[in-house]
Amino acid sequence: MASIYKRGKVWWIKYHVKGSRVQRSLHTTDARVAKTRRSRLEYDLATNGLIMPSETPLIPFLEDYCQHLKTVLTAKSFANDVSYLRAFFGPVCMALFPGSKCNKGKTLRKEASSWKDSLEGRHIRVGLLEEITTMMISQFISRRVREDGIAPKTANRQREVLHRMFAYALKEKDYRGPDGTRCNPAANVERRRENAPTIVFLTLEEIREQLDILKDRETLHAIVATLIYAGLRRSEALWL
Repeated sequence: MASIYKRGKVWWIKYHVKGSRVQRSLHTTDARVAKTRRSRLEYDLATNGLIMPSETPLIPFLEDYCQHLKTVLTAKSFANDVSYLRAFFGPVCMALFPGSKCNKGKTLRKEASSWKDSLEGRHIRVGLLEEITTMMISQFISRRVREDGIAPKTANRQREVLHRMFAYALKEKDYRGPDGTRCNPAANVERRRENAPTIVFLTLEEIREQLDILKDRETLHAIVATLIYAGLRRSEALWL
């Protein structure tokens, strides 16, 4: 049997699949519509017409996903993504262990021995990927904002890394959530509003000081003056 209840003005439904409790929104504020949808779901449960969730063991999945990231990201981007996954799950497998970019051996053990888990006790502990819900992701990020003071940009980056992970699971692992749907649980996590970046310009006095240092090196003086007055980015300067 399934039961319906209210969260605020919206009706939700609760039922069990293979002994696991499932709770999800019915996306309606109308009691009559909620009861109709409950009856339809109870019929599907009774006739085995309900699509069952997938069962993806978390640790093998993370090992496989990190191997995938190595093939599509630069070394720096890979290290950044792994650090966000480690913050969320903890060092639960070799791929998320400190120094995972290194070969197994003394280097890895040396890095691991000097590493301290600042989020110990706050990681998300699950056995299956399907156990992770939108609420768990949202609460984890909110707690980091509240207790660790992470910036909105960092919070959004955590959401982005998890969103990309679940997108991979949907595409490559036929992931289906607890309610049997192919939905990305990170997609419904609210993004934080990021502050506009502060742009700092050199003053005329600072420019003059830099150029005076190079006045006896004509070529370098011309290059630096061009970079400053043209406002080139580092990537553009390197391209030139």
